[in-house]
Amino acid sequence: MKRLSIFLLISIAIIVAQEDTKEKLKKLEEQIQMLQKEYQRKIKELQEQVKELQEKLEEKEIEQESLTAQFEREKKESQSFRKQVGRVSYLPDISVIGDIRFRSGNNIEDEKFFINEIETAITGAVDPYFYYSSFISLEREETGEIIVDPEEAYVQYLGIKNLGVRIGKFFLPVTKSNTWHTHQRLFGEVPLYYDEYFNGNEGYKTEGIHIYYQLSKPVMEISFYTVANRNSGIFKDSSSDILPFISIKKLYTFSDFSDIESITTLSYGKNQFNKNTFLGANTLFFRWKNPNYPYNKIQFLTENIFANVNGTADKNKYANYTLLSYNFTKYISLGIDFSLVKALDGSNYDTAYGAIFDIIPSEFSFLRFNYHIRPQTNESIFLIELNFGVGRHRAHPY
Repeated sequence: MKRLSIFLLISIAIIVAQEDTKEKLKKLEEQIQMLQKEYQRKIKELQEQVKELQEKLEEKEIEQESLTAQFEREKKESQSFRKQVGRVSYLPDISVIGDIRFRSGNNIEDEKFFINEIETAITGAVDPYFYYSSFISLEREETGEIIVDPEEAYVQYLGIKNLGVRIGKFFLPVTKSNTWHTHQRLFGEVPLYYDEYFNGNEGYKTEGIHIYYQLSKPVMEISFYTVANRNSGIFKDSSSDILPFISIKKLYTFSDFSDIESITTLSYGKNQFNKNTFLGANTLFFRWKNPNYPYNKIQFLTENIFANVNGTADKNKYANYTLLSYNFTKYISLGIDFSLVKALDGSNYDTAYGAIFDIIPSEFSFLRFNYHIRPQTNESIFLIELNFGVGRHRAHPY
C-alpha cells in the first residue's frame, strides 16, 4: 500500500512537471511568433525605406543625366556659336560692283548712256565679336552730279547669342526693297514712293544705332532703331533730329522650297509743318522654287506704306508697290510690277506699270530690260541696265 502511494505521488509530480513544461513551451512559441511578426514588420519597413531611397537615387541619377545632357547640349551650342563667331579671317573681302544704264523715253529727260553706280564693298572681322561692313558708292545723283557716298558703313557686335547691335549708316527696313543694294533689286525703275516718301532712287538710309534680337521658334527678328533724320520726303525739314523705328520681321517656312517673309515697321516724328507724322509699313515677300529644278522659281513682293501726315490738306497717305517675277530657267527671268503713291502735297494718286526682262549669265551679273508707263504724267521709260561684280562679295543679310 505504501508503495502504491509513492507511485501515485511520483506520477502526479511527473504530470504536473509536464504541464508546466508545456505551458512554458507554449509561451516560448508565442514569444517566437511575436518576435517573428515584429522582425517581419521591421524588415518590411526597412525594405520600403530601401526602395524609397533607391527611387530617390534613380531620380537623382536621371536628373543628373538630364543636367549633364543639357550641359553638353549647351556646351555644343556655345562651341558652335563661338566657332561661327570665331571663324575669323582678318583679311577683308573686297569687291567692286558696277551698274551701267541706258535710259530713254517719252516726256522725260533723255539720259542715254551713263554710269549709275560703282560700289566698292569691304567687309570683314575686327575680332571674334565685332564685324564691319562698308559699301562706298560712286553714284550719279538725279541732278547728274557724280558723288562719293557711303551707302552703308557700320560695325556689328555678335558676341551675345541671338542679340546683335549695329552702329553706323545703314538702310532702314521700312520696306523689304529698301534694304536691297542696287545689284539685289528685282527692278530697274524704283517704286514711286521712293521719290515721294524717301530720298529718291537711293532709298532711305541714315546713321544710327540698330539693336535686334532673333528668335528661332518662331523664326523672328525684333529690331529697334534710333537714327538721325536724313529723310527728304515724309519727315522733310522736320524739327525731329532723331527718329525712332521699330521693326518686326518674321519668316514662315512652308517647305524646303517655299516661304514667305513679313516685315512690319512703325515710326513717329515731326514733319515740315512741325506736326506729328505716324508712319507704318508692311511687306510680304513670297518665294517658291521648283523642287525638281531649283532655278525655276516665283517671287512675289507687295509693299504697303500708310502715313498720317498732320498739317497737310489730306493727311492720310498711302503707297503700294507690287512685283511678280518668274525665272523660266537659270538665265532668264520675266517680271511685271505696279506702283501707286498718294502725293504728300495733295490728294492725287500717281501710278506706274512696268515689265521687266532679265538675262542672267551668272550670279555675278545680269542684263535687264525695263519698260515703265506713268499714265498721270504721260511718261514712258525704257531702261537697259548692265550690272556686274568682281571680287569676293559676302551675302547680304537675308
